[in-house]
Amino acid sequence: PGDLVVHKTLGEVRVSQTRKGGLTVINGNMQIKVKTRDIVEVLGDTAGVSSGQGGGGAKSGSQAWAPTPGSQPAQIAARLAANQGKKGPAKGRSAAVSKRPTAQVPANTVDVRGEFVDDAVQLVDRAIARANQYGAVYVIHGHGTGRLRDGVRAALKQHPFVVRQEDASQGGVTVAYLRD
Repeated sequence: PGDLVVHKTLGEVRVSQTRKGGLTVINGNMQIKVKTRDIVEVLGDTAGVSSGQGGGGAKSGSQAWAPTPGSQPAQIAARLAANQGKKGPAKGRSAAVSKRPTAQVPANTVDVRGEFVDDAVQLVDRAIARANQYGAVYVIHGHGTGRLRDGVRAALKQHPFVVRQEDASQGGVTVAYLRD
């Protein structure tokens, strides 16, 4: 508890509680339960957190933070260290997935519900061009008949800046991860 970690979609968050198989983290005013496998990096108990989430820092003159051996943050750090460099690039792609935080914000979200597929693809293309600094684009296409979702996903699969895509929000949203 109190450690700063990087979550794959939330970005930097502070751990408020550890539990079996996961953590409870603080993101702004919200406490969110996350799985430990979604933690990208353990930053430790650092001072001067830019998000203003509080938390103490290391005492002056002390060494850099290191997790207590056997603690959950230590296990996460060991797992991350062991897995670094093991995963290859996506099929047929040479670029790695962005390490930038990929939290959903208005600047990297595009809502195409109610649009024709061709118009939606153009909106998504413009959103990708604008949101390159965020590492991911969230495309809200809704559920409906699935034609819009299928058309958007087919276009994302062919897009040169998209490394991979995944479902979010029970299939009503597609997250497209962008090249660095």
